[in-house]
Amino acid sequence: MTSAQSVRFDLKCKLCNTLVTYDELSGLMLCTGCKTDCDVYRLLQKYSGKRTWIYVAFGFKPFSDKTKLSNEKIAILEDYFNQRRKSSKSSIKIVPYEMINDPDSCTGEFIMDSSLLSLTPPDKKGLKIED
Repeated sequence: MTSAQSVRFDLKCKLCNTLVTYDELSGLMLCTGCKTDCDVYRLLQKYSGKRTWIYVAFGFKPFSDKTKLSNEKIAILEDYFNQRRKSSKSSIKIVPYEMINDPDSCTGEFIMDSSLLSLTPPDKKGLKIED
């Protein structure tokens, strides 16, 4: 894990107006099964064939000095992503980075905000508006 483009956000419930902040979340990484001795890899194997994507929620370094993302916040985040998917197609399972034995040697793929570097703002549907 050399560097990652961080995606920062908070979630707010439209029904009850509860705001859940994700200040301690650096990014989400898709597990690619790079190390067979990793707990996340074993989870990936467990869900194999069930069309479940395993993502790892990462905090900021140095990990030991920073606030960790709570299990409750991970569950809220997982629920948010799964609400936006067709459940018959696939689902997402999000786990904490502590499940990885050696995060620095992990070669998973981080989710990147591809429009973050764009000078053209997205339209209301999330698509870029072309000049």
